[in-house]
Amino acid sequence: MLLASATECIGDVLVRACREFWPNRECLFQDAHEHVTHPLSDSWVWTVGVARNEFSIYRDEAAAASWEAKGAVKSNANMMIHFIIGDPLLDDPRVAEVAVIFDKWTPEIRRLLRDLKTSLVSTPSQAPTAEAA
Repeated sequence: MLLASATECIGDVLVRACREFWPNRECLFQDAHEHVTHPLSDSWVWTVGVARNEFSIYRDEAAAASWEAKGAVKSNANMMIHFIIGDPLLDDPRVAEVAVIFDKWTPEIRRLLRDLKTSLVSTPSQAPTAEAA
């Protein structure tokens, strides 16, 4: 679990991090409540999608198709990352929790989480930070 400033566009930070995580790939965005995917080059992602509070980013079209056909099988590990952005915390409404769901701990995933933690660090200085295993 990561913490982020509730006043920032958290979704934008997450999508940009995935684009950097999978460079030279046409990543796809999928709202958790919809079946359709959108390439990150689609302006819908940056105007509507990043405002959603639960979504997945697929590495590319092949990964999205494989997840659709096979689900959470070994060959699909870390080809999709799921995000859930919580509401502002009751005890500090300036902060929101962000869940990052992936399949397997790897050096690349650790680097992504470290980069996200740094990017989301625009939280108020007195806000605690947390990371779940």
